[in-house]
Amino acid sequence: MFGPRPSHYGLAILGAMIGGMISADQVRHYIVPESGSYGNAIFGLHLYTWSLIAFATVVVGSGVMLLFDRQFGSRRAAANAAWCAAPDGGSAAYAACRR
Repeated sequence: MFGPRPSHYGLAILGAMIGGMISADQVRHYIVPESGSYGNAIFGLHLYTWSLIAFATVVVGSGVMLLFDRQFGSRRAAANAAWCAAPDGGSAAYAACRR
């Protein structure tokens, strides 16, 4: 339930792709010379350009994190199994493990 899972990275990639498409649309609208812009430039780029860079970084970073298979390994499953095997009197926690 908790911890790193491939589905969590997939959700981050999906969200970043949607945000990236929206910010790319904004960049496309204002890339034409003499069309004006909204807001002040920060380090020479406008906020919609920075958001496109940030969303692309999230997609690439999440993809790279998916390459590290050990984070999804059996070590976490073994820790969960050990926690469920010793209920220390907490019947609710023991029942939650047995589902």
